[in-house]
Amino acid sequence: MSSEQGHISSMHTAGHQVWYVLGLALFLRLLFFQPFYLPPDALDYLNAWDAFAEGQLRGLIRFVRLGMMLPLGFLRWISGDSHFINYLYPLAASLGTVWLSYRMAWRWGGASAALLAGGLMAIVPMEVVYGAVLLPDVPLTFFALLACYFSFRAAEQELGRNWLFFLAGLFIGLAYTCKVTALFFAPPAIVQVFFFQRKVRHALFLVAGGVLVLCLEIFGLWALLGEWHLRIADTLGYALGDKGNYVKVDQTWGWWLGQIRFKLGALFWGAHLPTTALLMAMPHLAVVALWRARKVALPPIAWWVLAWGGVYTSQQLLLSTIEQEPRLFQAALPYFAILIGLLFADSWSRWSAGLRWGIGALSMVVALCGALSFWGTHAPSAAVVRALLQEFGELDSRRAVVDSPADYIQRLSHYAGLQNTQWDSEAGPATHWAFIYNRYTAKTAPVEPLAFSELHLDEGFASPTRKIFKLCEYLPGVGDSSRVVLYGLATATGGGEGL
Repeated sequence: MSSEQGHISSMHTAGHQVWYVLGLALFLRLLFFQPFYLPPDALDYLNAWDAFAEGQLRGLIRFVRLGMMLPLGFLRWISGDSHFINYLYPLAASLGTVWLSYRMAWRWGGASAALLAGGLMAIVPMEVVYGAVLLPDVPLTFFALLACYFSFRAAEQELGRNWLFFLAGLFIGLAYTCKVTALFFAPPAIVQVFFFQRKVRHALFLVAGGVLVLCLEIFGLWALLGEWHLRIADTLGYALGDKGNYVKVDQTWGWWLGQIRFKLGALFWGAHLPTTALLMAMPHLAVVALWRARKVALPPIAWWVLAWGGVYTSQQLLLSTIEQEPRLFQAALPYFAILIGLLFADSWSRWSAGLRWGIGALSMVVALCGALSFWGTHAPSAAVVRALLQEFGELDSRRAVVDSPADYIQRLSHYAGLQNTQWDSEAGPATHWAFIYNRYTAKTAPVEPLAFSELHLDEGFASPTRKIFKLCEYLPGVGDSSRVVLYGLATATGGGEGL
């Protein structure tokens, strides 16, 4: 077979198997899809337009993420606020990340590298479980990977380089509109331009793309807020404060070294079980791949892929605060998947079909167990949110006013189209009181008020994987069960006549 025929055969194989990879990715994301798992961040994005219109910008750092707020606002507008349509944005971004990982690995390593890189991104639990959740990390990952793709295309071809570099900068800017940490992808991109091209104009085009997005964001927020607003400055102020969901940030050398050790432990030896389960040994595979790089000839571009992922991982290790949230490392995953694909492609090609199928089956088992741990952890919370939203839907939106000591309930009631005591300054006295009890809130839960004596909803949900948690002697941070209550005034009814 000639080299040209071999290349055509490889292209056909790669083009054929990508659909299997994307099909597997879609199947897994739908399998663990929880449309009523709504973290507080998600409610901020869903309520963003109302928050701007009414001047109730609580949690400003999330409301102004236009990369989340604008697409979700558009989907709510065209779908009539279909709760399921809203999830098309992160789902499409997640599938796009799988496709780009496959495409980039195939371009530099062939069909086997593409299958490994795309397959890893299709099944790694972190990408599976967050691939259909209204959080910014999946869109950030997709836009940053697009920037990486265009920057490499610009380095490889002679014509149209300026516009390709401009597109790379533009997509870094779009990733930044989802979360400011995306700006850490800019340094390796700029250094890469000078390494390959050594032309200032190419770097200027890349920077111009990012600056254009930054300027559009500043003017867009001015139009929405009525004042100038720079997200970078606000985020720096937020990060320098006592920011930490689970710990107090002491800002000492001891704290700094301790949080680095904690994160390394979460990545490699199970210091934080959710991180270990959702990453599916990808950090370990990346280290083994780097060890193999001593003896395997790699295209120079592979080391730039490592630089993109390494810079992002390093800033999360060094700068971010301790949080029980594996998503902090998510945007680095595709770069390590591509590196793993490039370095293990030759071995994968030489192994027998039986060994490859065995490794694939074992990987699927590990991926399913990791995704199941997340699904089982958050299933009770999703169930009570769904029950409460259904009950909210039966109330008269013109007269019902919801009260709760939990800010989350206030946000949820606003998303349901009801008035509440915190967001609506002109609302009358409360007609309903609601609260969600998760396992970890049991000791700090408020006393249920006697004034709201009519019980509308009282349901509890336990995790389907509760027995597994007990067997492992592990209690998830959100607990393994949830309960929701909704009270109304004795003279109030859900239908509106008595309100």
